[in-house]
Amino acid sequence: MSSSGDSKNKIWIYAAAGVGLLVGAAYLFHSLSSSKEESSGHLSQLIADVEALGPPKRDPNGLLNFVYYKDLFCVIQKHTKAVFAEEKAALLKQRREYLRAGNTAEYRDIVKTMIEKEEQKGMELMQDVMEHLNISEQEFGQTHGTYMQNPQTQQMLMSAQFAKAPGGAAPKLLKQKTKEIFLDSEEKKFETMKEMMGREQEMQSQDPMQQMLDMMVEQAKLSDDMFERHGVDEEEFNHAMIHYNLMHDKEVQAKVMENMRKLGFGGQGMGGMGGF
Repeated sequence: MSSSGDSKNKIWIYAAAGVGLLVGAAYLFHSLSSSKEESSGHLSQLIADVEALGPPKRDPNGLLNFVYYKDLFCVIQKHTKAVFAEEKAALLKQRREYLRAGNTAEYRDIVKTMIEKEEQKGMELMQDVMEHLNISEQEFGQTHGTYMQNPQTQQMLMSAQFAKAPGGAAPKLLKQKTKEIFLDSEEKKFETMKEMMGREQEMQSQDPMQQMLDMMVEQAKLSDDMFERHGVDEEEFNHAMIHYNLMHDKEVQAKVMENMRKLGFGGQGMGGMGGF
């Protein structure tokens, strides 16, 4: 990857980190599970939603084309969230209690547990989809990897997973309140990123999975801090950010670019969620 492309990825990760848009958290600890926990009701609705997309569509290289894959990815994400919702709520409540009490080790453990549990449920559903469509794990993984390595398609996937379905409820948050929360959270995110960059050499010596877990722990802290100070769940905040297209807001962009310059990312232009 070129240095220019690497810089663009860093900018996107920075811009997205405070909004919770690190897509694929459920896939960080990739290890397919053979256990089946989803109910037949969830499974039948999942297959119905997949069928509604029509037969798999491929590009000239044989990969699932992006539009079809994006829609398929969002269907799997939607059902994963539904299957995990009740258990996630209980774990999230415990996670926030650990943060309030300053229980660092327990907090890290429960973040890892939440990622692994959601991963397991997502992988189970993904296997069902692959079997139904007669798509191999290798093909699905190659498609996912290709689109996640491309900054433009990566951003589109990030946006799509938080967008409500047509006809869905509007955000509870008003536009101005959403913007205020984002700008307020930027300072917390900036300090977190600054501290992590100061430990870059130490982190590079770690196992890659531990590096990713460190990032997700910090991401969780940002989310929980936002909840403590503003009473807003990350998912509702993400929905509002996408709904109001605030990553294209001039004040939001200016704040993000200011913090990126402070962190030494340079002055490259930021095109928001649609691309740089």
